[in-house]
Amino acid sequence: MAFTVVNEGYCCCIERLGKQNKIVKAGILIYIPIIDKFKKFNWFFFDFDKDNNKRVFDSLEGYLVPTNEMVYNPEPYQCLTKDEIPLEVDLYVTFKIIDVKESLYNTENLFGQIQSIINTTVYSIIKTYNYTDLEVSDLVNFIEKNIKDSKIIDYGVNIENIRIEKLNVDENIEKARLVVVKSDIESKAFLKKIENEKKLKIAQHEINLSEQKLNLEIEKEKVNYKIEIKNSELNYKINESNKLLEFKLKSLEDEAKLMEKYPELIQLKRIELQAESFKFIAKSENAKLIVTPNETMDIFKQIPVVQSISSN
Repeated sequence: MAFTVVNEGYCCCIERLGKQNKIVKAGILIYIPIIDKFKKFNWFFFDFDKDNNKRVFDSLEGYLVPTNEMVYNPEPYQCLTKDEIPLEVDLYVTFKIIDVKESLYNTENLFGQIQSIINTTVYSIIKTYNYTDLEVSDLVNFIEKNIKDSKIIDYGVNIENIRIEKLNVDENIEKARLVVVKSDIESKAFLKKIENEKKLKIAQHEINLSEQKLNLEIEKEKVNYKIEIKNSELNYKINESNKLLEFKLKSLEDEAKLMEKYPELIQLKRIELQAESFKFIAKSENAKLIVTPNETMDIFKQIPVVQSISSN
């Protein structure tokens, strides 16, 4: 029997006769030498130098697995955007081992696996953006979500935080980008101005149409008013004519009844009509001779004023 001490913030894995036996947390560890062995590991992050030679920039080896936060902070490296602009990306990632067994047995190099998943995710996401569309905050959120949705959890690791310290581009490319952005802004402003002018013309045209429509409605109301006035006057005249006609009819009816009652009035009416006729003829300048029957002369004697015209 033997024992050792596991410090706070670490765990270790005991293998018995070549098989995983138990995970031991901080405290005193009692084990049987020869039969029990500690599961050892050798994890490392790597990159490439200027000559494209592989080099390790951070490593961890032994049998004590840290459970505190660890940092992946590689040297800035280049990624290409969708429009083929090279960007220099400086990442700062913190992660924590949450399943010691999976981190030890699911991969030989946990750090290398974390590095591969993060870099591949960053490359693939930046490749979907045009440089002018890149927003660091949106990019970080998208990268973090995709990494957490990836298989990194299969290696017993949880990503705690991701920061993009720098997202730089070559100075000449940046100047060209600013020229493009300025041109795009000016183009959009010009198109907006044309659109606003078009909308203004349309609005003015609609106002003119509305005014014309209103004027037509006013003229129509005036015409309708005049027609109503004329109709009222015509109806008034028709009513007055009807009343006058009714009055004359009534007078004729009354006169007819009176003559029917007093027949001598008929003779008197005939005398009046003949007298009126002779008066009219007598006033004519061309009248030279009027011949009257004896009966008519007898009738005329009964009229107060009778003028007799004789020929020369």
